[in-house]
Amino acid sequence: MATSASDTLEPNAPSPGRLALIGQGKPLSPDFAYQGEWLHEAQIFLYRPTQAGSPEITAPVDNGKAKSLGFNAAQLASAFNLDIERVFEHNRAGTLYLRVAEVPPSVGAIKAKLFIFEADRCQIGVTIELGLPKGNA
Repeated sequence: MATSASDTLEPNAPSPGRLALIGQGKPLSPDFAYQGEWLHEAQIFLYRPTQAGSPEITAPVDNGKAKSLGFNAAQLASAFNLDIERVFEHNRAGTLYLRVAEVPPSVGAIKAKLFIFEADRCQIGVTIELGLPKGNA
């Protein structure tokens, strides 16, 4: 899985493509693999990295029932130029928004999605690339 984060972009405009985020701001259960909160319950979460300065921005979790994808809140905070607690405050207040778009893969993956986070009139883009082509070289 390859990721890349863009710089803080343009002021937020009303966006009809925003996802309705069910369960936004609910804490992850104590037995979950990470500490943090749901952005979209059972599918997308924000997590607190266990090591300061962790370069990992995404964390996939497969609990046997469902797969979910986590985003490192410290990395998002840095890109937004916010404190990590402010990112979680936006999440709990429902003022952290998300749009998702299919994009062409660029690192040999078979599909890619662009996750666009919006808060404090800024947008941050994170591209997630999934799957490698199968076959013999």
